Amino acid sequence: MKEPAKRKRAKSAPRSDYHHGDLANALVQTTLEIVEASGAEGFSLRDATERCGVAVSSAYKHFATRSALLLAVSDLGFEALCKRIDARVARATRGLSGVAKAEATLVELGRTYILFALDRPHLFRLMYGSAQRDDRREARPAAEVARKLVAGIDEVLRERGQDRSELSTHKVVAWSLVHGFAVMALDGLWQKRGRELDAMIDALGAAMLRSLR
Repeated sequence: MKEPAKRKRAKSAPRSDYHHGDLANALVQTTLEIVEASGAEGFSLRDATERCGVAVSSAYKHFATRSALLLAVSDLGFEALCKRIDARVARATRGLSGVAKAEATLVELGRTYILFALDRPHLFRLMYGSAQRDDRREARPAAEVARKLVAGIDEVLRERGQDRSELSTHKVVAWSLVHGFAVMALDGLWQKRGRELDAMIDALGAAMLRSLR
């Protein structure tokens, strides 16, 4: 009696855009796709290398660990967030100046942060996961978001002619509002969308501005 044929594990088709000499970028882009689709919790280097059509050992020539590859993906997330902030702030502040422009900039920064989290939840969770807490690089993309927030707060205070000596405290308050709400929405503690979400984000922006007085 013949033994039943063993089922082979299905493999994803190799990426058609991979070419020799660009494996590091191919691995990062492939991992980004995997994370966006299903999160980073169960991700392994094998997942990415199979899609790229290379051996797992090839990945270690570019990334020493799984965490190093995920950190590179996280960097892409922060770069994307910064670009979105810049674009949306430019639109929201067109034609404004002085206090009005400074306040609109800070509010739109918070709005963009929250909407980015809701648009790309798995990537957002990776961006603010343990890999970032252990990142000691000086020029890390994650720091740029914090710099934008501090600069936004500082500009509001400067335009209002207020004391700017408590920037670090104001940063914690503002970040608590936007990041805290973003996580609440991702965790399902706030499930409303559409107009109700817009209204809540407006209310958070107003609260952030009030906290600076």
